[in-house]
Amino acid sequence: MASASNASDANGVEAVIGRVFAAVRRSLCTHHMDSFRSLADNLNGFARYVAASEPAFQEQVLSFFPNSPYKIDREAWVRFEEWLLTRSGQRVIDFCLSWGCYGRYVFRVCPACVNLVGLPVAIEEISDATEDSVSVEVGLEVNEADLGEEDAVDIIGSSSEDDEEVPGMLEIINILRNWIEGHVFRAVERSLCNEHFVGFQAFHHDLVDFSHLLALSTNTAIDHALTFFPPHPKKIGRTNWIQLENWMSYGLGAPFKGICQAWCMYGRSQILHCLACRACSRTPAPDEDAGPLFPDWNFGEPANAVALADAEDHGAADEPHVVPAE
Repeated sequence: MASASNASDANGVEAVIGRVFAAVRRSLCTHHMDSFRSLADNLNGFARYVAASEPAFQEQVLSFFPNSPYKIDREAWVRFEEWLLTRSGQRVIDFCLSWGCYGRYVFRVCPACVNLVGLPVAIEEISDATEDSVSVEVGLEVNEADLGEEDAVDIIGSSSEDDEEVPGMLEIINILRNWIEGHVFRAVERSLCNEHFVGFQAFHHDLVDFSHLLALSTNTAIDHALTFFPPHPKKIGRTNWIQLENWMSYGLGAPFKGICQAWCMYGRSQILHCLACRACSRTPAPDEDAGPLFPDWNFGEPANAVALADAEDHGAADEPHVVPAE
């Protein structure tokens, strides 16, 4: 009996993985599918949790990853992010926090992905043999009549008490996101010359997405990320850009790599080659450049070099080591 139960659980996990992976794969170009690291890293844990959950929750989650020939467009990713803020969504938010942000991002920058979701799926992908495998992927009893358009794309579905948003959650996230956006904007602005700050297109383009993703992260992730964008009058030096890039290579920083890697390359390059940027990054900002005051948020662990070095001495391997700007 135990072996039969284990086999059933394994089949359920494989079904969820197949359903989610197939839906995302037919909705993204090959390049952005291969670059979707947070999906590859967290899909197994996500599938194990969903497969072990009650059927109603499984159906609700899998409705965001529809069967062929339907695809996941930018609006669907937005609805998925909104659902993650509900009580039901909170159950899996640790696995898929950055999926929606990545999905929205690629549809902003990649014409191939935009065109892909507007096209019907390839004929061979919806052949009779493939439709049989799609039914198995779901992990539920599915008849042809169940694959109608309304059932496949009704993402939010009927409301229930569990689908109510956590009280005040959206308001708190919006306030925090706006604060992060302003804080990071001013930190970068005072660390580069005016010409190269204005020309920092990747930063201006992706700052909103970065702030949104960080606001949805854990307190520790927020604390670590903001360590690289110090408060007034400190600046972001070339060493800090290098450390931010290293932090994004693993653990808590990994979800931000797709957004911030270009920032690090640009910041390092300008400070290395532009004398004005180098001077800006090394000279403390004058008091009159402090900008408007913002709340002194407590993001969890202390975000200063001494505290981080202290933590490293005690074996905290997942925390960034930060040194003062050059």
